[in-house]
Amino acid sequence: MQSKRNPVHPQRKTRKREGLEMESGNSDEEDTYVNVCDLGLQKPKKSAKAKAAKNTHIRLKLILMILLAFLFLVLIVFIGILLTSYTNMAEEQTHLRETDKNMAKELSDIRETEKNMAEMLSLLRETEKNMAEMLSLLRKTGSSQPLCNTTWGYYNLSCYYRSSKLIPWNSAKEECEKKSAHLVIINGEDEMVLAEERAQ
Repeated sequence: MQSKRNPVHPQRKTRKREGLEMESGNSDEEDTYVNVCDLGLQKPKKSAKAKAAKNTHIRLKLILMILLAFLFLVLIVFIGILLTSYTNMAEEQTHLRETDKNMAKELSDIRETEKNMAEMLSLLRETEKNMAEMLSLLRKTGSSQPLCNTTWGYYNLSCYYRSSKLIPWNSAKEECEKKSAHLVIINGEDEMVLAEERAQ
């Protein structure tokens, strides 16, 4: 019933007790009580600072892990780009080597063709020279045959003489040189046939 009339605050009770204890001269208990109270008040302050420091530490670790993961991804992408570039360069180098090889072959073919064309040009010039000689003879004599002695035969722009004497090779050579000629040299099948016909 007393509580209805006069509500008592807990702080007042504590203070009254403190006052009683002080009066009784029990200072050890008071020190203990004060120290326990001080510790009780300081604990929440230290734990709040510790929680804040711990949260900051966790945040720093998290930020560092995210940065490391990002750097790792960037490194993987960079290595991938380098590998792709290297592969492309290797393929391009192989292609360039093949192109160089093909161009060297084409150059060799062109040089061979040029050589063949030079030979053909030389043959054409020789033919042109022979045709010019024949044209000159035609204009002079009215015939494309060179002027051969009546005892000489004509074949392929050359005069041939058949001796009726059988003489050694050295003597035959001297006779030909006296007539401003030389012994026959058979260069082809046509000349062989002509020589056989003349020998009969």
